[in-house]
Amino acid sequence: MNTKKFAGFIMTYNRNDILCNMIETLFKQTYAPQKLLIIDCASNDATKQLIEAKNDARLQYYDMQYNAGPAGASRKGLQLLAEQGYDFIYWGDDDDPPFFEDTFERLMRIYEQEDGVGCVGSVGHTLNKRNGSLVRMETSAIKSTRYLPVDTIGGGMSMIIKTEVILKNILPDDKLFFGFEELDFHLSMQRHGYKIVVDSALFLQLREKFNRLEKSPFKRRKIDKHKLKREYYSLRNLLYIYKKNKLRRAALALFIRKTGKTVTSFKYGLGYGVTSAKFYCLAIFHFVIGKMNQ
Repeated sequence: MNTKKFAGFIMTYNRNDILCNMIETLFKQTYAPQKLLIIDCASNDATKQLIEAKNDARLQYYDMQYNAGPAGASRKGLQLLAEQGYDFIYWGDDDDPPFFEDTFERLMRIYEQEDGVGCVGSVGHTLNKRNGSLVRMETSAIKSTRYLPVDTIGGGMSMIIKTEVILKNILPDDKLFFGFEELDFHLSMQRHGYKIVVDSALFLQLREKFNRLEKSPFKRRKIDKHKLKREYYSLRNLLYIYKKNKLRRAALALFIRKTGKTVTSFKYGLGYGVTSAKFYCLAIFHFVIGKMNQ
């Protein structure tokens, strides 16, 4: 493991206090990255000044010069580090550090002991290709195996990608801008024969830490009105991803589910319902005409 070149990137936007903590946490890992690339999504000059002030040869700053969203920033980070010859690349956000100091060390063991793996992480889900929903892994399934194959690993779950994947031009789709870019990336990897795997002991440890060993009863919650735009990106991007992967039943089920959710949103008030319907209609319209990005 020590002979492998390991780097990572962190996507950030005007959150220097959080970024500092993230950098320190990553360098404290028992298997720390040899380089951290800071991908700045067009924030103010303070981020660049922060990195320069640290005067650490392990840090490299890159200014996107526009807000490319997580999809565009992650694509650029993977490309740049692959070009620099690193064997494995950590995909990070500035607010999602690993929870345990040996997280990377444990994840890298998967590459040593499992063949055909393209991406590893600490928590994952499977995709129900009939109804288009992500499925929570049962705790019993996690306990039954050392390494658990999944369909996707969410953002902030300590993803480490094998650079071989990137060199085959399997990359995040920057048109997605924000939302489910990891799912699209992982489905592309699977089409090329790669496995996405999580460490079961680490997965279980995180469930214990956050008291999530048992599935919580489903409760439909009102989404904060200021966060409804996230629903726009979720619907638009998932429809795009399902069409791209020829998952027609999943796309139809998602459309029906989101339609019902939009109709019932009016029970929270006329203003809330109108705002929800606006983003729903806009997502459908932009998907149909092929308008993506921000």
